[in-house]
Amino acid sequence: MTRAGVRAALGGLRDDIGADAAVSRLRHCLPGIEATIAAEYRERNRVITRALEDGLRQFVVFYPDRPPLRPAHERLPAGAGCRVLYVLDDREAAVRSWLASSCRGNSDVAWLPDYPDIEGCLRAADVAGDITLSEPVCVLIGGAIQHTRTPETMLSGLWNVMPAGSWVWVSQVSPPPQTTASGPRRLPVEAEFEMCTQSPLVLRTAAELEHLFVEPCEWDFLHFGGIETQTPSGDGPSPSTVQPVPEMLTLIARRPARTRRSSSDGASAVQEDLSTVPSSPDPYSLTPPGTVPDQAAEVDHPTVGRLSAYLLDKPGEPGTGDQPHEPPTDMGVFVADRHLADAIDAEVPGYRWCLRAQRDFLHRVINFAARDKGIRQFVILRASLPAGLGATTPHTAVKAVVNAPTTLLVARETITWAYLNLALAKAGPADDKRAAAILAGIHDVHRPLHMTHKPGNWSLDLTEPVCVTVVGDPSHWPGDVAALIRAYRDEIADGSVIGVSALGPAPAGTAEAAALDALSRHFGETTEPHLTLRSDAEILGWFDGWTLEPPGVAPVSHWAGPPPENLPGPELPVWCAIATKAAS
Repeated sequence: MTRAGVRAALGGLRDDIGADAAVSRLRHCLPGIEATIAAEYRERNRVITRALEDGLRQFVVFYPDRPPLRPAHERLPAGAGCRVLYVLDDREAAVRSWLASSCRGNSDVAWLPDYPDIEGCLRAADVAGDITLSEPVCVLIGGAIQHTRTPETMLSGLWNVMPAGSWVWVSQVSPPPQTTASGPRRLPVEAEFEMCTQSPLVLRTAAELEHLFVEPCEWDFLHFGGIETQTPSGDGPSPSTVQPVPEMLTLIARRPARTRRSSSDGASAVQEDLSTVPSSPDPYSLTPPGTVPDQAAEVDHPTVGRLSAYLLDKPGEPGTGDQPHEPPTDMGVFVADRHLADAIDAEVPGYRWCLRAQRDFLHRVINFAARDKGIRQFVILRASLPAGLGATTPHTAVKAVVNAPTTLLVARETITWAYLNLALAKAGPADDKRAAAILAGIHDVHRPLHMTHKPGNWSLDLTEPVCVTVVGDPSHWPGDVAALIRAYRDEIADGSVIGVSALGPAPAGTAEAAALDALSRHFGETTEPHLTLRSDAEILGWFDGWTLEPPGVAPVSHWAGPPPENLPGPELPVWCAIATKAAS
């Protein structure tokens, strides 16, 4: 029995009693494992479509499956000039026979064994004319990465031979949550799969998968997220009595133009490609430091930014009983984010409304700065994930009121930062010559304001007024916000505008206080586990050297309107203010 035979049975083929028996045993070990195959193929089809839209026309497919699983070349449009190379495992004779019979005479499809290794195989294909390594290639590894114990060798071989701009896509089943912390590393489903097929199955966490694309070769991430699979009806045990339904991780990485990371250097080159930091003046950071962006932590835990983006995209009014949904875009959102966000929405429905209200407030700040003050430079702190199918960002809102603005999107999380860069790149350089996304903690004030950015090595002109938005940040940093705002005041020109919002406290024993306690408890599961509430009196003291614009420090409903009448929970207290820097 082979790996392809078992995967075909998991995909619905019922012509092999041995494979059917293996599937039954695998399902007992990991309920829902058959659903991961369908999820993997849905994701593969999306990747193919996206690669075609990006102009890629060469595809390399690792270890293809047998029917009924549909091969990659059948998903490509006829006459589009696409070529497909299948890399085969010599032990899969049935796959080779099927390819030989179904693709013979098709000059756009070729296949080679993975001998002597991946790098050698692709170089041989280049010599034979099956692919051209002088042009970018889309490599569809898919689930094959979980059937090797040495994925680093596979990825290093691809890195050595693939031209810049090439893509790699992988899908990976992650271990059930209760096994990742202290449980056994060799899971029953892994042992059962290897016993049935003599081929390894290695489940990996998001952090383990992410690490493969960072060391020793640092790829550019185009997409990294989780897809929840659903257990189909059948004779397998209930997930509630055995293990949770598995999550499938999916990652698209791009081969950058830079060289392999050296072990002696160790410094990330990603940010060097996007922007450079001047050697002077020295960075200015406040204490205590806020949460430092950490991708390894962020892929293993829900984050405030991602769950907030999910709630902002969620259709319907908060608390109206709408079901958990597939958002208009899964851009950067993981299953853990969706689960925690839905739990928050069920227990604290007012939080989704306050997120929307603060987004409205952000737009009001941008409009005020642009139309009333004539400002053309914008620094958006805690910039959110691109939203919706149009991948809109705060820069989209800025462009709606300013022609050819300068916009700096400051992300607090690495995945948000990566997707903001992708959204800006997709918008095209003609529209966004002076827009950039950077990564910085709340406490890091100086560096974001002074960085230079490509193309053109541009930077903010701090001799001219700037609009700085600090929407939501004070709620996620226990430090002195007065010092934070004073630091921005000292850096920017007279006439600059700042907009601030923060969650406030509520009287003890009230429904609002109970909702805030529940929200704080949920935030404890994220990478920013502390919720810091700010009173209107405290906020009023932040603006020494500023002129508060009417009505001063006021509830967010002043800018966003009242919450919906049918909101079942209490309105959370959110205080907002807009101020202009007074003349020195």
